[in-house]
Amino acid sequence: MSQWTQLGFGAITSLLGGALACFLFDKLVRRWLGAPKPDAPRRRVPSWFTGTIERIFFTTLVAFDVAGYPVAMIVWLAAKMAATWTGRGTPRNDTEEEAKQANDYRISSSITLVNGLVSMMFALIGGLIMQYALAPDDDDSNEQASIHLTIPAQLLPVDVRKLTRV
Repeated sequence: MSQWTQLGFGAITSLLGGALACFLFDKLVRRWLGAPKPDAPRRRVPSWFTGTIERIFFTTLVAFDVAGYPVAMIVWLAAKMAATWTGRGTPRNDTEEEAKQANDYRISSSITLVNGLVSMMFALIGGLIMQYALAPDDDDSNEQASIHLTIPAQLLPVDVRKLTRV
């Protein structure tokens, strides 16, 4: 399998596989638990957009083996949850309706958190596939890791041979 094919497979696994898995996970778990859809203000960033950006970012970190990417993934999930935390999971009074709303909110928040983990898992898998594609070919311990991508000349907008002549 060529390097470009492996890189493409990693990207597709992360972006499309992650989007599909998160969509199905959310729908199936909400239906299974009978959980309501998360209530949201009229104007907000769509969850599919946030998920795509986070998978691109974290797939890139994993692919290039950036130190500390596992910690960054967990911190990102914690920051996302903290940004949407409103305290609505705790009923203010003892009314049955408020207790039900608080319970629905806790269920919805838990589903959102686990769905974020599903997204991170696909970013990790896609990044590891890409990391494998970018790994050096031999096991010489003195060799530093470097990235070598072969771009077919037909894909370049200019004739490279003209640029390299002295």
